[in-house]
Amino acid sequence: MSLLRTAAIASVLLVPAAAQAGSGQAVVPHWQSRSSDVGTKLHITNIGSVAATVTVTFYDKTNTPIGCTVTYDNFTSNNTVLGAGQTGVVQPLCGPVQWGYATISWSNGQNSASPSLVAYGYRFYTSGTTYSEAEITVNQGLPF
Repeated sequence: MSLLRTAAIASVLLVPAAAQAGSGQAVVPHWQSRSSDVGTKLHITNIGSVAATVTVTFYDKTNTPIGCTVTYDNFTSNNTVLGAGQTGVVQPLCGPVQWGYATISWSNGQNSASPSLVAYGYRFYTSGTTYSEAEITVNQGLPF
């Protein structure tokens, strides 16, 4: 009876680890976009050894996914895959000013719980000859 109980407990403990293997998520606490003078760029690097499927979702201040155009640089497969060792840039392009938060999710199809991505962002502002940037920390700078 004790062997059966041990096996049942072990299987319960292993299920959450297997369900999360090969995937991760982080929150981007702030983004803002207004035409070409105010914007946010997210730099996402795949530090894993295999390609990762990446989904970036921008939410506005009312917690609604945005309807703005989002550009992707250095992603493949219809802007969903980031190769091993590659860095991609994602930028929302909104007409009237919008802001909110975003999520970055990834999966790599492998049975590995190792983090695969690191990311950071910055918000920029341009007015005439004035240019400024503010860093946006993602996951405290740690892999996720």
